[in-house]
Amino acid sequence: MNFLFLLYNRTMVPSSRKHLPPAGIASPSPGVKPVRRPWLLAGVFAVLGTAGVTRAVLVVQNGDFYQSIGLAVPLAVLALYGIAWGLAGYGGMAALFVRRPSARWWVWGCAGMLTLTYWVDRLVLTVNPERAGNTAFVLVLNLLLLGWTAFVLHRKKARWYFRVPLEETLPYAE
Repeated sequence: MNFLFLLYNRTMVPSSRKHLPPAGIASPSPGVKPVRRPWLLAGVFAVLGTAGVTRAVLVVQNGDFYQSIGLAVPLAVLALYGIAWGLAGYGGMAALFVRRPSARWWVWGCAGMLTLTYWVDRLVLTVNPERAGNTAFVLVLNLLLLGWTAFVLHRKKARWYFRVPLEETLPYAE
């Protein structure tokens, strides 16, 4: 049974065994189980990536509709933004499963790119006066996403998961 457990979830170990990380890697506090793969954050990145790819496909399929409503932005720009969102979303999701120290920065880059492109799109490219009412809500949602990403990536258990060397650990994230 222990073999199947370890095979299914390589980051967790049975409580009867002590897991020692490789030398020089940040380890969680004694008695604290190592973090599992960040499934929920990966799911958020997958949803955002799927939304981007869906946007690109719908812009290509319904280009006539967008032109008929008088959208000032070229359709190619909207499609490129959708493709960029798809790449960033799926790239962030994949980086969460790589388990290398540099993968944390890829996740940060993808989260930052998604936030930046969303606000450029909302405030510059596709300005819609009907959406002005929920700007505060979307701003709070963006800040929560970035804060949650920071929380997930900078915990001591997460540094262990990504195999971050001890000299790169952050003292405030204990």
